[in-house]
Amino acid sequence: DLARLAVVRGLVLAAREQHDEARTIAREAAEVFKAFGDRQRFASARLAEAFSFLQELRYRDALPILEAVERDYSADIDSTARGGLVTNLGVCYSETGRVNEALDHFQIAAAIYDEIGSTSEAARVRYNVASLLAAHGRPADAKVRLRSLRTEFEHLGMHHAVVTSDLDLAELLLAEHSYAEAEML
Repeated sequence: DLARLAVVRGLVLAAREQHDEARTIAREAAEVFKAFGDRQRFASARLAEAFSFLQELRYRDALPILEAVERDYSADIDSTARGGLVTNLGVCYSETGRVNEALDHFQIAAAIYDEIGSTSEAARVRYNVASLLAAHGRPADAKVRLRSLRTEFEHLGMHHAVVTSDLDLAELLLAEHSYAEAEML
């Protein structure tokens, strides 16, 4: 029970930007869970440690932790946690220049979220795909996805996301001198 509390405490500390202490607590909790053979909670403690690195934008430090959890513990965590794990791997891959791996992981994460009925999370992940495509020289693919996402965001009542996707689409259209179409957004 104390180790479970430690994971929560570590997450709170990370949110308060006390990352070194948060990671120490998460590692200690992981060792307790490992000693007792609790694979699910061990994975959760490791994810809490990775979360702290992600909060500091230390993607290269978070990446090996996330990869190890995906490789060794993916079957031990629930679908929501697996979706978050795969999404965070996509972010780390994206931020470290591993675009194809990022795209693959984002697509897997979106499918997981769709499967469990978390449609807003699935849409957010699909937005990551569109942004990544735009940033890496695939504006035509990005535009198709952004147009589709706009409809999806509207259907979900995600008004801020509608505006954001419209702005991204307008930026792509302006870059190719499609002023009239950009103005219609």
